[in-house]
Amino acid sequence: MYLADIIEALKNIILADLRDGYSKESYLIKNHVNYIKKIESANNPEGYIHYTAKKLLPNKESHAEKVIKIREKYSHNPDLAFKIIKVYDLYNYIPKEALPRRKLNENEAKDILAELLSNKP
Repeated sequence: MYLADIIEALKNIILADLRDGYSKESYLIKNHVNYIKKIESANNPEGYIHYTAKKLLPNKESHAEKVIKIREKYSHNPDLAFKIIKVYDLYNYIPKEALPRRKLNENEAKDILAELLSNKP
């Protein structure tokens, strides 16, 4: 549900960085590119987003603290600060509860068990 919005917001940060003269080798750009790749390659991208939301913003106060730090760090570039804060805002709206697990029927469970047992360590 939040996946596309977060990826789009991360891409906007990268584009803003590049327009501001950051090198494609800079930590800021590499970090956001790697983060997009982690999301896209995750077995469960939505689950990864939920996990990250809990990790980045474990409580209500953490969002306000992050926003203050970002504004201070990027006070010379309010547009970039705004784009980074937007990502945190998106994460702030994600419910922090774990996603419900999908239950399998008997045949699906047996198929997976057979697959797991057939793979050699």
